[in-house]
Amino acid sequence: YRSDVEERLRYRLYFIGAEPGHGALNLRKQQRSVEDTMKQIPLIFKTDSYKTGHFEQMNRDADRIYIYGESRYGFDNLVWYGLQGIIKLHLMETITVESVEQMRRFTEAHGTSFNYDGWMDIAVNFEGKLPFTIRALPEGMVVPSRTPVFVLYNEGGKRTSWLIPYFEALLHRVWYPTVVATKDLEKYAMLRKWAEKSVDDVDAYLTFALHDFGARGASSSETAAIGGSAHLMGMFRGTDTLEGAWFAKEAYGLNDDVAGYSVNAIEHNVVLSHGVENEYNLFKDLIDLYLPAGKIISIVSDTRDIDAAVDWYIDNQDYIADQAAKGGEGSRVVVRPDSGDPIEVPVRVVKKLIKGMSKYVTKNNKGYLVLPSWIRVIQGDGVELEQMDAIHTLLTDAGISAENIIFGQGGSMLQAHGRDDAGFAMKMSAMEVDGRMVKTSKKPKTDARKHSREGYFKVARDENGDIVTLATDDPENSGLLEVVYSNGELIRDMTFDQVRANYEIFVNKKWNC
Repeated sequence: YRSDVEERLRYRLYFIGAEPGHGALNLRKQQRSVEDTMKQIPLIFKTDSYKTGHFEQMNRDADRIYIYGESRYGFDNLVWYGLQGIIKLHLMETITVESVEQMRRFTEAHGTSFNYDGWMDIAVNFEGKLPFTIRALPEGMVVPSRTPVFVLYNEGGKRTSWLIPYFEALLHRVWYPTVVATKDLEKYAMLRKWAEKSVDDVDAYLTFALHDFGARGASSSETAAIGGSAHLMGMFRGTDTLEGAWFAKEAYGLNDDVAGYSVNAIEHNVVLSHGVENEYNLFKDLIDLYLPAGKIISIVSDTRDIDAAVDWYIDNQDYIADQAAKGGEGSRVVVRPDSGDPIEVPVRVVKKLIKGMSKYVTKNNKGYLVLPSWIRVIQGDGVELEQMDAIHTLLTDAGISAENIIFGQGGSMLQAHGRDDAGFAMKMSAMEVDGRMVKTSKKPKTDARKHSREGYFKVARDENGDIVTLATDDPENSGLLEVVYSNGELIRDMTFDQVRANYEIFVNKKWNC
């Protein structure tokens, strides 16, 4: 039986271009090998090609090299976040003899030099643990641009000073969660401006005013996980990026069960599965299913005609109100337009609902019109900060509260970012040679923005509680730059709650809330 099966397999493999003689089990083993390799790229490979040759170019008299990371431009304030996740994802791995040999063979073919003896020294004599220390600010802190957020230096003297620039590319990637969180702060500031003007319960509205729709636009699961968690570490709690909510709990730890929340919602495919001619019957079925149960249902309503759909909600407002009453305060229909002009269409939808449901519409304590609690609008198509700001401008000018609409952000939430958004860079500021500190800095005359710091420094709070960076003669006197990683071990393990608490210090001080 076995030989008969393998004979038929060889016959089939011949016609699909595989090498005859490969059994199905061998093919599966090969497939698993590729999958395992892609899932776990060896740590020694997580660098730039040219870094592998820097060991023979660096000053060999240096006993210790100091390199720091900072945002040089782009934002007035930076939300520092994500280093712990990167450390846990990558730097807890040990360097093995096998990976050193693999890298030796690779660089020989690749065309770059490689410090075989140095890496073997780490693999064998340092037990594969990376001999350097990282000091960093507590995550969640909001600091001025040009504030050093971490410092990296080697342990082990001249034997390891060559190593410090090696993982610049890997550590540089902390720019990404930091930029996502920083741009979220800008969006929060804009949304808070309109909430304070036109919403009674400002904080309750803001908690779910901006929802993460970015998973499908992210380039990878790791991007979605890290960026999605960056959205949740601030003041927003709405997300459809499950990987981000998972990462927040797994990489940081959380007192609550989850870091973010979502609601039941339909997409166009749900409507299409019932036939577009049955769209409004589906709306009714969804209202019957969710509202009496005290739940929220978000209904994409532009499969055919968004204006006709809004008319349906208006025509059936009493029925919706009755079904919502059965479920209580948590019952709600959220109308989602998903095409057309991203400013004009949602404004038109809100205004039309306000006018058509006037008998249920109220004025809040600030004098702005509010839809009944059982219906709201979400705009999740083509939403940027500028569009959200314009929508709220038009609505409040018409006497309509900001609380009638929330937003979902897709690709621009997690993907439309770059390192240069924050001018993030890592540069050497000092080295130790024969027990003395030698200051180093970069000062290109063609771009003052790229000037770097020199010497040792610390980050501290001044008498007003503001963040400042000060020169120091003692590298151990680094102020708020705490040891987070040393010699292959995670030293500081923050919880997501602690990260959020640091962020809230800034928010509470800025907005007196």
